[in-house]
Amino acid sequence: MPARATNPVARARARGIHFRMVSTPRSRTLSPLRGAGRRGRHASVRGPVAPGVRRARASVALALVLAIGWAGTRTLASPLPPIRPAGGVLTPLAPSVSSASPIDRACGTDVDGLPARYTEAAVRRATLALTPLPTPHSTDVGEIAVLEDDGTFFFPDDQGNPNLDVASVARAFYRMHGDDYDQLVVWLSSGLTNWLGSPTSLAANWQTRNPVSGLGLDVVDYNTALGLPPRVQCVLTMNGLQKYPASLTQEVPGLPNYVTEDVLAHEFGHEWLAYCLVQTPQGPGFDLLGRAHQHWSFFFDADGSVMEGPDWVRQGPDTFSSLPPIARYGPLDQYLMGVRAAGELDSLIVLSDTATFTPPDPRGPYVPFSDPNANLTVHGPYDEYAIGDVVTANGPRVPDAAHSPHALRVAFALVVPRGSNASAGDLSKVDGIRAAFPDTVQSYTGGRLAVDATLDSRAGTLRLDHVPLGDIESSASPRLVRLHVNVDPGGIPTHVDPTGTTVSWRVLPDTGWTAVTMFPAGGDSFSTSLPATAGGQTLQYRFHAKGDQPGVQADLPGPTQLPFAYVTGPDHTPPVITQWPLPTQALERMPQTLLARVRDNLGPAGLDAVWCEVSVDGGSVQTVPATSAGGDSFTVAVGAGAVRGSTIAYRFAARDKAAAANVGYSNASFDTLRVGWDSVDDFWGPAPWTHASVLTNHRDEWHPVDLDAFPSGSGAWHCGLDGLPYDPYLDAVLTGPLVSGITAGCSLTFEHHFDLELASIPGEPLANDGARVEIQVGATGTWNVAFPDSAYPYTLFDMPGGPCWSGTRNDWHQERIDLSPYAPGPVRVRFRMSSDLFVGGGGWWIDQVRFHFPQQPTAGAGPNEVTLALGACWPNPASGELRQALRLPRAAVVEWALYDLAGRRVAVLHQGALAPGARELTAALPRAIAGGLYFSRVRVDGRALGARRVAIVR
Repeated sequence: MPARATNPVARARARGIHFRMVSTPRSRTLSPLRGAGRRGRHASVRGPVAPGVRRARASVALALVLAIGWAGTRTLASPLPPIRPAGGVLTPLAPSVSSASPIDRACGTDVDGLPARYTEAAVRRATLALTPLPTPHSTDVGEIAVLEDDGTFFFPDDQGNPNLDVASVARAFYRMHGDDYDQLVVWLSSGLTNWLGSPTSLAANWQTRNPVSGLGLDVVDYNTALGLPPRVQCVLTMNGLQKYPASLTQEVPGLPNYVTEDVLAHEFGHEWLAYCLVQTPQGPGFDLLGRAHQHWSFFFDADGSVMEGPDWVRQGPDTFSSLPPIARYGPLDQYLMGVRAAGELDSLIVLSDTATFTPPDPRGPYVPFSDPNANLTVHGPYDEYAIGDVVTANGPRVPDAAHSPHALRVAFALVVPRGSNASAGDLSKVDGIRAAFPDTVQSYTGGRLAVDATLDSRAGTLRLDHVPLGDIESSASPRLVRLHVNVDPGGIPTHVDPTGTTVSWRVLPDTGWTAVTMFPAGGDSFSTSLPATAGGQTLQYRFHAKGDQPGVQADLPGPTQLPFAYVTGPDHTPPVITQWPLPTQALERMPQTLLARVRDNLGPAGLDAVWCEVSVDGGSVQTVPATSAGGDSFTVAVGAGAVRGSTIAYRFAARDKAAAANVGYSNASFDTLRVGWDSVDDFWGPAPWTHASVLTNHRDEWHPVDLDAFPSGSGAWHCGLDGLPYDPYLDAVLTGPLVSGITAGCSLTFEHHFDLELASIPGEPLANDGARVEIQVGATGTWNVAFPDSAYPYTLFDMPGGPCWSGTRNDWHQERIDLSPYAPGPVRVRFRMSSDLFVGGGGWWIDQVRFHFPQQPTAGAGPNEVTLALGACWPNPASGELRQALRLPRAAVVEWALYDLAGRRVAVLHQGALAPGARELTAALPRAIAGGLYFSRVRVDGRALGARRVAIVR
């Protein structure tokens, strides 16, 4: 990379042009915490921190402010405290009304002040539900990503100031670009502005991921919670372009000595700088740091860092003078950035605030946020630290310089108002800043760090969706076929070529394909007709679509997959019924609702009738019509009038509309349901469970689900949002019916898994969000915590407090609670989940709730009963290996296979006999299987047990 040749700032400085920092008026109100100490050694300027304790930053709050937009700085009645580890002390240097150096006033980066701001932002998220609007003006122009406001970018705070929703802007960028960048730099088009807490705040760095330890920051990753991809580490908000001069060599208005490149370099550096402590005799202290503990101190010889801090030069014993400020990253900066080894650093000089400064500041004593200038001489005590003191206080930098990246990628984006294109002037201005920035970073780091500021522009991609045509008994006329063609946007706007969507067909045994153009049918739909076929013939078909950008095309099915197909002629294939047997149920829960899923090769329209055949205690078989539950699901209630000890034999049946009236059964030999004591709820149909919020103004997000159930496709309850982190302010309960007859030996078991936020306090078993079981004796008794055999590992930090489960456990697993202490009952159980104001996870899933009674006469009905069950299929998405949880009550022949969306088997992953018990099947996915959506299906002794959707990525 050419040194300095393309950077006008560097060229100006190379000609001897320096920009002197000019002192500006400030408040004379100073902190009472002044370092006295021995000669040259301060106690910590802001107070000591317990030895060995790193400063934690309010990263959780930062991430969530990004997720929903920063809602200003109005103080709430009960603002959240900054997040610090035990022993951490944070005392402001001066009231917030004090003015710091110009860049401090311009820099809006303030991780310690974010918790209170997030409190308001959480309220905003709770009251607004915004959906991104189409953005036809978003495009890539050269190396700049132009982002049109999609209706979610801006919001006013309570004072009417315009705020930028940083995460919303970042998500809009990544909807069109790959995860190829370490930082995203966001500029606003001329006329737009972003309020960052004060009239002088200009720009800010919003850290979304910090994988580096030893900086004085926590290692955090909130990209998933923010809806951002894994690589990006920071989003820089640089404000409206009108706030910056036209020339790169001009000082930014109100910022003496700072040109535009300096402001950008300052925010760029905040990914690593300046947060670190230093070890003092009193323990880790803030001696190197200035305002807000996020900039270098006026007393620290930072070698003229762009992150503040003068360039103090030793002139004699106990005497120093300041050189004109030089914009660069000093040696300590470079160590923290990971481009200089610890052994390359000399001593770190920190002057005492008790030294004599000539000339004195007429406004009062110099303080850590005083302005550096070139006219100072200092005589008096100072402290000399080594890099080992930084390592002792913060831990070593991991990764170190030998393993840290020395080249980064930065993307530049320009936000334009809704309905507007980017102006040529704005594009030119941003591109000038962008083009100079790689040389700026190379120059400021002495050639140790390279930045790639080019944009990887990509065209959009096409995604095809089709509901396969079923078999047909008669095809005397052509068949209508439909295709949906969707565009997943890229940096280059891409549209569907309306003349390039075709369907190709052939009638076996012909090998040649006939291509037919499909016609627009509204929205993203295309349609045409396939020819009539004679009885006994098989027609295969496949789709192809093109975009208006070169090389943009898609096929369905993929090139390595079998084509869609249907058969014309007599149908002798019966409907396929999937039903999960329920072996026992309490008399109090009868009649029992059963659920089945019914599919026919002619499609949903091919079903004629669905019913259930039922026999009680060996009596005559009665036929009960099934009720549609939507889609391919049907329910029926059995066992009305049964008595305890009854045996109910049942099977679902379905008949299709074929001429042969084919009939299929869920189990030709019938399944058996015994009526006894044990109360079982697998949530497969209507059940007497209710849900509500406990505390006023808190949320309830309990709702039934089926895909994420145990076994998959049956039914479960989930507290949270499907596919999104659950909201803050949750305090929700799922409450069951009264259960009578509790005796010694009774127990409750259930299956569950969860993803809940733990507290970030090292060594403390505290949870920010938690889940637990509570029990009420009688219809109006007090709700008390019910303790499982395995115990609760955490304590809930906030309301309602007390023991809980928390953290992440993704596998379905069983808990047991002894009900003996609650005899004789009756008892009611509820599942309670609570969350605080911060980032959420996936939530809590509950299934297979059972009350076990020792009176149960049927064998194998106790809490240790082994039942046939299909568990989780993971990882999902999968690429190389796939796993399937399975539980067998007896030895059986098991087939595990993969099917495409058309129902065709594409791979057998396991086939053979298995011993009884719980296990996890493992298989390598064949390389010939293309990426896409598939079904994982398991058959036990020839009977379909269930299916799970699996996404395969290649």
